[in-house]
Amino acid sequence: MSKNPLLRKSTQAAVTARIGAKLIDMFVATLIAILAGPLGILLGSCYLAIADGLQNGQSVGKKAVGLAVILETSGDPCNFKHSAIRNLPFLMAWLPTIIPGLGWWITILVGVPWMILELYLILALDSGRRIGDALADTIVTRSDPLPITSSADADNQS
Repeated sequence: MSKNPLLRKSTQAAVTARIGAKLIDMFVATLIAILAGPLGILLGSCYLAIADGLQNGQSVGKKAVGLAVILETSGDPCNFKHSAIRNLPFLMAWLPTIIPGLGWWITILVGVPWMILELYLILALDSGRRIGDALADTIVTRSDPLPITSSADADNQS
Protein backbone atom coordinates (compact mmCIF):
# COMPACT_ATOMS: atom_id res chain seq x y z
CA MET A 1 0.00 0.00 0.00
CA SER A 2 1.52 3.33 -1.01
CA LYS A 3 1.40 6.22 1.43
CA ASN A 4 0.91 9.84 0.43
CA PRO A 5 4.43 11.37 0.15
CA LEU A 6 3.31 14.49 2.02
CA LEU A 7 2.35 12.33 5.00
CA ARG A 8 5.79 10.74 5.05
CA LYS A 9 7.24 14.25 5.39
CA SER A 10 4.80 15.04 8.18
CA THR A 11 6.43 16.59 11.21
CA GLN A 12 6.74 14.13 14.08
CA ALA A 13 4.96 15.62 17.06
CA ALA A 14 7.19 16.19 20.08
CA VAL A 15 6.68 13.64 22.82
CA THR A 16 6.37 16.32 25.50
CA ALA A 17 3.62 18.05 23.52
CA ARG A 18 1.75 14.74 23.16
CA ILE A 19 2.05 14.06 26.88
CA GLY A 20 0.91 17.59 27.69
CA ALA A 21 -2.08 17.24 25.38
CA LYS A 22 -3.10 13.93 26.97
CA LEU A 23 -2.76 15.40 30.48
CA ILE A 24 -5.02 18.29 29.49
CA ASP A 25 -7.56 15.86 28.04
CA MET A 26 -7.43 13.70 31.17
CA PHE A 27 -8.01 16.85 33.24
CA VAL A 28 -11.05 17.74 31.08
CA ALA A 29 -12.42 14.18 31.45
CA THR A 30 -11.85 14.27 35.22
CA LEU A 31 -13.56 17.65 35.46
CA ILE A 32 -16.54 16.28 33.52
CA ALA A 33 -16.58 13.22 35.80
CA ILE A 34 -16.62 15.39 38.93
CA LEU A 35 -19.15 17.96 37.73
CA ALA A 36 -21.62 15.60 36.04
CA GLY A 37 -22.50 13.58 39.13
CA PRO A 38 -23.37 9.89 38.91
CA LEU A 39 -22.98 9.72 35.13
CA GLY A 40 -19.76 11.73 35.25
CA ILE A 41 -17.27 8.93 34.67
CA LEU A 42 -19.31 7.66 31.74
CA LEU A 43 -19.49 11.16 30.22
CA GLY A 44 -15.76 11.70 30.85
CA SER A 45 -15.10 8.38 29.12
CA CYS A 46 -17.19 9.49 26.14
CA TYR A 47 -15.12 12.66 25.92
CA LEU A 48 -11.88 10.64 25.97
CA ALA A 49 -13.24 8.35 23.25
CA ILE A 50 -14.26 11.03 20.75
CA ALA A 51 -11.91 13.88 21.73
CA ASP A 52 -9.54 13.47 18.78
CA GLY A 53 -12.49 13.63 16.38
CA LEU A 54 -13.37 17.15 17.50
CA GLN A 55 -12.22 20.36 15.81
CA ASN A 56 -10.51 18.89 12.73
CA GLY A 57 -8.68 16.14 14.58
CA GLN A 58 -7.90 18.18 17.67
CA SER A 59 -8.98 17.41 21.20
CA VAL A 60 -8.95 20.27 23.68
CA GLY A 61 -5.45 19.21 24.75
CA LYS A 62 -4.09 18.84 21.24
CA LYS A 63 -5.52 22.21 20.21
CA ALA A 64 -3.85 23.81 23.26
CA VAL A 65 -0.39 22.45 22.33
CA GLY A 66 -0.69 22.76 18.54
CA LEU A 67 -1.13 19.11 17.54
CA ALA A 68 -3.68 17.29 15.39
CA VAL A 69 -4.53 13.67 14.61
CA ILE A 70 -4.84 12.71 10.96
CA LEU A 71 -5.64 9.50 9.13
CA GLU A 72 -2.39 8.10 7.81
CA THR A 73 -3.77 6.84 4.51
CA SER A 74 -5.59 10.01 3.42
CA GLY A 75 -4.30 12.87 5.57
CA ASP A 76 -7.87 13.74 6.54
CA PRO A 77 -8.54 14.91 10.12
CA CYS A 78 -9.37 12.16 12.59
CA ASN A 79 -13.10 11.45 12.85
CA PHE A 80 -15.16 10.15 15.78
CA LYS A 81 -14.86 6.51 14.69
CA HIS A 82 -11.05 6.59 14.41
CA SER A 83 -10.82 8.63 17.60
CA ALA A 84 -12.73 5.96 19.53
CA ILE A 85 -10.50 3.24 18.10
CA ARG A 86 -7.22 5.07 18.81
CA ASN A 87 -8.30 5.92 22.35
CA LEU A 88 -9.32 2.37 23.35
CA PRO A 89 -6.08 1.88 25.35
CA PHE A 90 -6.85 4.99 27.44
CA LEU A 91 -10.45 3.94 27.93
CA MET A 92 -9.27 0.53 29.15
CA ALA A 93 -7.22 2.32 31.79
CA TRP A 94 -9.94 4.84 32.71
CA LEU A 95 -13.16 2.78 32.75
CA PRO A 96 -12.35 0.53 35.75
CA THR A 97 -12.72 3.61 37.96
CA ILE A 98 -16.49 3.06 37.63
CA ILE A 99 -16.22 0.00 39.89
CA PRO A 100 -16.72 1.17 43.50
CA GLY A 101 -13.75 0.47 45.72
CA LEU A 102 -11.72 -1.79 43.44
CA GLY A 103 -11.85 0.43 40.36
CA TRP A 104 -8.96 2.67 41.31
CA TRP A 105 -6.83 -0.34 42.26
CA ILE A 106 -7.51 -1.94 38.87
CA THR A 107 -6.61 1.31 37.16
CA ILE A 108 -3.35 1.53 39.10
CA LEU A 109 -2.40 -2.14 38.61
CA VAL A 110 -3.47 -2.50 34.96
CA GLY A 111 -4.04 0.97 33.50
CA VAL A 112 -0.81 2.60 34.63
CA PRO A 113 1.43 -0.15 33.20
CA TRP A 114 -0.58 0.01 29.97
CA MET A 115 0.04 3.78 29.74
CA ILE A 116 3.74 3.21 30.39
CA LEU A 117 3.78 0.74 27.47
CA GLU A 118 2.08 3.31 25.24
CA LEU A 119 4.63 5.96 26.22
CA TYR A 120 7.47 3.51 25.63
CA LEU A 121 6.20 2.83 22.10
CA ILE A 122 6.01 6.55 21.31
CA LEU A 123 9.62 6.92 22.46
CA ALA A 124 11.04 3.69 21.03
CA LEU A 125 9.47 3.50 17.59
CA ASP A 126 10.79 5.73 14.83
CA SER A 127 7.21 6.36 13.73
CA GLY A 128 6.23 7.55 17.24
CA ARG A 129 3.02 5.54 16.92
CA ARG A 130 1.40 3.92 19.90
CA ILE A 131 -0.94 0.92 19.88
CA GLY A 132 -4.00 3.15 19.45
CA ASP A 133 -2.45 4.84 16.40
CA ALA A 134 -1.69 1.46 14.83
CA LEU A 135 -5.25 0.23 15.48
CA ALA A 136 -6.86 3.34 13.97
CA ASP A 137 -4.22 4.01 11.27
CA THR A 138 -3.64 7.53 12.56
CA ILE A 139 -0.64 9.76 13.18
CA VAL A 140 -0.18 12.83 15.37
CA THR A 141 1.28 15.87 13.65
CA ARG A 142 1.72 19.56 14.29
CA SER A 143 -1.46 21.45 13.47
CA ASP A 144 0.60 24.25 11.98
CA PRO A 145 2.77 22.29 9.53
CA LEU A 146 6.17 23.66 8.78
CA PRO A 147 6.46 24.89 5.18
CA ILE A 148 8.22 22.51 2.81
CA THR A 149 10.85 24.40 0.87
CA SER A 150 13.39 23.17 -1.62
CA SER A 151 17.09 23.94 -1.40
CA ALA A 152 16.64 26.27 -4.41
CA ASP A 153 14.10 28.30 -2.40
CA ALA A 154 16.52 28.53 0.51
CA ASP A 155 19.32 29.73 -1.84
CA ASN A 156 17.03 32.40 -3.32
CA GLN A 157 16.20 33.77 0.15
CA SER A 158 19.85 34.38 1.06
